[in-house]
Amino acid sequence: MKITHIVYSFANGGIETMLVNIANIQVKTNEVVIVVINDIIDNSLVGKLDDRIKCVFIRRKSKIDVHLLKLPFIPFLLKSDIVHFHDLSMIKFFPFKGVNCKWIFTCHNYTKIPRYSYIINKKADHILAISMIVYNTLCEKFDKKKISLCYNGINYTKFLAKTQYNNSVKNIVCVGRFVFKQKGQDMLIQAIKKIVDKGYNDIHFTFWGDGEDLKKAIRMVEELHLTANVTFEGNVDYSRINNDFRNFDLCIQPSRIEGFGLVAAEALGIGVPCILSNIGGHLEIAESGKYALIYNVNDIDSLTEAIIYVQNNYQELNDAIKVNRAAIQNRFSIDNTISILNSVYRN
Repeated sequence: MKITHIVYSFANGGIETMLVNIANIQVKTNEVVIVVINDIIDNSLVGKLDDRIKCVFIRRKSKIDVHLLKLPFIPFLLKSDIVHFHDLSMIKFFPFKGVNCKWIFTCHNYTKIPRYSYIINKKADHILAISMIVYNTLCEKFDKKKISLCYNGINYTKFLAKTQYNNSVKNIVCVGRFVFKQKGQDMLIQAIKKIVDKGYNDIHFTFWGDGEDLKKAIRMVEELHLTANVTFEGNVDYSRINNDFRNFDLCIQPSRIEGFGLVAAEALGIGVPCILSNIGGHLEIAESGKYALIYNVNDIDSLTEAIIYVQNNYQELNDAIKVNRAAIQNRFSIDNTISILNSVYRN
């Protein structure tokens, strides 16, 4: 089977991480091509792909770019059996569909349903939702018979599991692109200020990730005099994430919007306790607080109280994650994702 995945970018992020894991398994029994539309490419991430996977880089630099002219013809030139679009809006670039070619769409964000959904409903053979909140949103717009739930699968075997736990929280990590309106790192920085002002000076916060708001975040930390408590490490190589994630006492994900929450699923699956905002994707992963401590999104005081609570009741959160780690891994395993994709591709 010839499978063509199409993504907008190929930099560190949940979609790209998932795609690397999936493509590396699919290429064992299929021909796999990854088409990247925008000129946003992380070569270290490309290096994680199996050598048998072919990459096609369109390198679009603006909305109107001559490079886009060749995009609609790529599935024909590749003689693709499956074209798997990783954003619903991509249909606008593909006016023609091959007779024997299946179009599969994955919706990663429940807030971005295109206005021209009727075209997708007509041309899509199947639509995959990465969480129940995305699934329920899609069911309002599309034919329910074409929609399936398919979590972003995680290859937990690549991670070193957390086996040692301290008596209290000393080192906290937050992972994600610096896009405040989505990932909410600005809220966490303000909560850190409150934590430090309350006398919790021995806790250190590390941010992994790059993005458009990183400079703003650094400036906030400087203005709030938090440089002794906060470290920004930028984009972190996946090998380091796999090896070092376990060394943190706690992971905080303050997202305002999250279709799934890959980082939370990774952390909980390897045994790192989490504080998560109470948005749809996080609530689903944590089963509404069974596996992680939940706070009210956009509420700095709620986040501050959650951090203090964990500091004073760390063993309670540790016990919960130790007991439920296996259940989390089984639910979000890459094997489950591959099984669903195989069924959808062949149905």
